[in-house]
Amino acid sequence: MASVIKVDTIKSTTGNTALTISESGVPQLNVPVFMAYRDGSTQSLTGSANTKIQLNAVEYDTETWFDSTTNYRYTPQIAGYYQFSSLIYVSGTGLTTGTSRIFKNGAVAIDGHFLSTTSATFLYLIATGMLYMNGTTDYVELFGYAVGTTPVAQNGVARTWLQGFLVRAA
Repeated sequence: MASVIKVDTIKSTTGNTALTISESGVPQLNVPVFMAYRDGSTQSLTGSANTKIQLNAVEYDTETWFDSTTNYRYTPQIAGYYQFSSLIYVSGTGLTTGTSRIFKNGAVAIDGHFLSTTSATFLYLIATGMLYMNGTTDYVELFGYAVGTTPVAQNGVARTWLQGFLVRAA
């Protein structure tokens, strides 16, 4: 005869809730997630140079690890593998090249590059990838790069953002 164990919560060895199960049986992993974006006004990009995007608003951040006031960076406090994605909506004139760059500890780690043979007035720059984060000092930041006249990163939660979540703890 088989035994059935009924649980609604599974906790980690440190007491944090790792998994919950709804009354209908749907499991929900409780992992850190965040989404930060550029709010209020557009941000000029230095032509043909990496410009740090000042993500000054947070849509969600379950652990409050995103700094949206000083350094505009995410510093996760759990070691593991994180999936990151970004979008920068750039407007300007004569835009031909652009890149959404996710930096880890001050260096390019994920690069989403766009190159066109004709000039445009706007570009959607997307980057996505997975990074190992050490859970103490590693951090990620969003940078934009565009070639054209007066490139500007547009503001708004749907236009310029960085998001991520823990895929697997180390």
